[in-house]
Formats: sequence, structure tokens, C-alpha cells
Amino acid sequence: MRELAVLSGLGIEVGAAVGIGAGLGYWLDQKLGTHPWLLLLFTGFGIVAGIKAVLREVRRLQAQKFNQNENSQK
Repeated sequence: MRELAVLSGLGIEVGAAVGIGAGLGYWLDQKLGTHPWLLLLFTGFGIVAGIKAVLREVRRLQAQKFNQNENSQK
């Protein structure tokens, strides 16, 4: 159940990363007149940040499961 809560929060984290990147890119485009380039660039940064967050959490959960299996076999 705890893993489900962690993964649910991860979805929010990914959405927020993409949303913040897109919002910042849009705002910078409006200020600098570079529409749509910074929007695309910062949205890409947000997507990469979201993927990194997912991979980090998956690795952490896998390590936790591995440690639980190791401890239960002893």
C-alpha cells in the first residue's frame, strides 16, 4: 500500500515538472519574444526531470525489495 502512495505522488511530481517547465518557457518566450523555442526547450527539460524522478524512485523501490528479500532469506 505504501508503494502505491509513493507511485501516486510520483505522477504528481512528473506532471508538476512538465507544467513548471512549460510555464517557465512560455513566460520567457513572452518576455524575450522567442516564441515557441523556449517553451519547447523548457518543456523538454521538464520531461527529462520527470523521467529522472521516475527512474530514481524505481531504483529505490527495487533496492528496498532486494534488501527485504535478502533479509527474509537469512
